[in-house]
Amino acid sequence: MPFSFHIYPPDIWVNLKLNKSQQVASGKAGKRVYFEGTGIAALTAAARLGKFGYETFVNGRITGNTKIEDFEFDNAPLLTLPAVFRDFFQKTGKHFGQELEVKPTEPSFVFHFPDLKIEFANLSRNERLAEIEQKLGREAAKEWDALLKEADYLWGGLRENYVECEFSYLRANLPTYIRLRTPRLKHPYLQAILGHYATYLGYPAGIYKWSHLVAFVEESFGIWQITGGTGALLKAIEERASLLGTNFEGVTNFDFYIDSTEVHNAPSRRLIGIDKYPGEIPVRSIYFGREQTTDIYATKLANGKYSLVMTGDLTLSDYDQYSVIDQIRGGITGSADNQLLTRIRTSNKNRFKVKHLDTLAHAGICGELLANAVRGIKNRPSHEH
Repeated sequence: MPFSFHIYPPDIWVNLKLNKSQQVASGKAGKRVYFEGTGIAALTAAARLGKFGYETFVNGRITGNTKIEDFEFDNAPLLTLPAVFRDFFQKTGKHFGQELEVKPTEPSFVFHFPDLKIEFANLSRNERLAEIEQKLGREAAKEWDALLKEADYLWGGLRENYVECEFSYLRANLPTYIRLRTPRLKHPYLQAILGHYATYLGYPAGIYKWSHLVAFVEESFGIWQITGGTGALLKAIEERASLLGTNFEGVTNFDFYIDSTEVHNAPSRRLIGIDKYPGEIPVRSIYFGREQTTDIYATKLANGKYSLVMTGDLTLSDYDQYSVIDQIRGGITGSADNQLLTRIRTSNKNRFKVKHLDTLAHAGICGELLANAVRGIKNRPSHEH
């Protein structure tokens, strides 16, 4: 059944609807904010600032899903931390569940090895550990459990100062950061699974010191699929910004300038539209070959009809006999460095440059941080996980 977020009790949200007198009292009503770039961070920041009486201008082309004939391909990863966008829509006048249909993926991942398949259940460590024990043995399950417990501890100490706040050495939790190091796992299949989580951060597959934190966040808060994909999310955010007065045009006279043009590296993709497929295809499938890995993100369009976005090794032929669309799109060499450090401010208090992870949730977090920076406040994001 689709999962709609409007079922959450409304009293957990804070309504920031301001009347005109409150806007003037803020001292910033009528200030002009110009955004260069149209990413989620910029659009959500523009909408939030519009709610507080700022004039916002966004310059750039908004790109959604890729459409080829009657197939539509989602260009972005799945959603973690859905509370980020639940908070955004509530603070700008709508419930998330009224704007978008969001449902948990089940299973969240299917990992294909040459001799076996491992399915990771969504939002359940116990089920994942049972699957690992059945497929790889009790010691492997213990190893994964210990890894995620360590990640749980690290997340508690690092989340505020490294993910949900502009990074500052003055606020850094140094004892916890020193404890953060590249995980070591004995079982080669667990090494492969953990290495895959690095792609969430825009890195190539491989084990990094943040990999197990990403695995923990995904396991704890779930993997979610938006009906209509990232294109639907962008359209809904753009509509909120427009209704709150955002102008999608350039302007030369402004009080604040936001540079949100940094883009992340994006791999080459193979877009496959298949029809009359006889079975069900999981939303995320990862195939581990001898030398390369293939990652497939599937969107079900109708019974037997799917759009597949393939990255990594693009030569996988499992779906070729059902394909009616098959195209390869080149990758992008971006300007962002994909670090797990949030950057907002520059030396000029009226000019900002945003840098964030290549994930939907972190872009949304940075949108709130940007709005706070323009308003001159240092509040952490207000969403609840």
